[in-house]
Amino acid sequence: MACKEIIWFLGTLLITNGCASVSVASCEKTSTDICGFSNPEDIGVIAHALDAEPAINGLDPARPFLVTVNAAPGPASGWFNVIDTANGSTAALPWQPPAVMEAPLGVAGCMAPMARRPRGFDVRQLGDGRWLLAVITDEAQVGRSAQRIEYVTLVRDAAGWLAHWAGCVPVPSAYFLNDVAIGPRGGLFATHMYSRDDSWPAFVRRAKLFLGVNTGSAVMWDVEKGWREVPHTEGSFPNGIAVDPTGSVLFVAYTYNSNVARVDLLSNVRTDIAVPLRPDNLTWAKDDVTKADLLVVAGGTGLRMISTWNCETQKPACIFPFAVAAVNSTSLDVQTLYATDRQAIPGASVAVKLGQTLYLGTAFGDRVTMVPLAN
Repeated sequence: MACKEIIWFLGTLLITNGCASVSVASCEKTSTDICGFSNPEDIGVIAHALDAEPAINGLDPARPFLVTVNAAPGPASGWFNVIDTANGSTAALPWQPPAVMEAPLGVAGCMAPMARRPRGFDVRQLGDGRWLLAVITDEAQVGRSAQRIEYVTLVRDAAGWLAHWAGCVPVPSAYFLNDVAIGPRGGLFATHMYSRDDSWPAFVRRAKLFLGVNTGSAVMWDVEKGWREVPHTEGSFPNGIAVDPTGSVLFVAYTYNSNVARVDLLSNVRTDIAVPLRPDNLTWAKDDVTKADLLVVAGGTGLRMISTWNCETQKPACIFPFAVAAVNSTSLDVQTLYATDRQAIPGASVAVKLGQTLYLGTAFGDRVTMVPLAN
């Protein structure tokens, strides 16, 4: 990058935030807004059949439910909400005490969570009809940042959904994780954004991100080998992550490279896919016509770093330009599904595509927004 562009970047830190984020009015339940969340920065789909499946525990598989994370410090009973997409109703995900827990997953001796801050999560259906959820959590105490990944099982009966804490995996202090993906055999993949041990001042790290300098990579964990970095996954602010059903192909979103990498874990071949946004989280969907597997990507499109300036203080929700794109996981073709620079919708950090509707979550807001797609 040219010196004049670096000077421009430093200069923008001193000017007013006329190009930065703005706030929006408090959420009111409408045909497009679902209220009652605290920074729902990640969303997962449960009990949704992309193809015909038999009913599980009496639940119609064609009736999708969404799990949203509440990315604010608090007890585990407040970490997640469930949205019934059939009627738009939402409720906190009930939390079963660990006393009824089966044999724990993860690392032996890990204690049940108290007050922690949840981050990105993933959910995968198990063969017995239950769902396995993995969520990154930070210590909630001020000045503490030790991370771990909690395993949670989800079941549904006549009374509704229920969460059971099932164990955890401590995260090495050298890593600072943002999102997680569950492998087909219970192992974990995650994005390591940047080192928390970096002795450089924070403004230097921001400059690195602005310039697209590599700051982190994808990492993985399993019982046999523990934690290690995934080769050929370095990039600028690794963010969202997804793994294919076989566990052999990894997709990693790099916010400040504006691309998604497809990494074949068997051949160690990496292919970078440019996307028309700065990607945040990744979710899976099916093409309505071809039934091809799609990765749905959401992220900002305004001035890098400036367009989300002060979003943490914009209450109750923060607005910035963003877009949603779909990446065909086989052909790697990219299609823009939705884009807006209107000052009306909270900036999206995640998008779930169900038919012709996008469900948009935000890292800075109090709602999930529904957007119809053009036919």
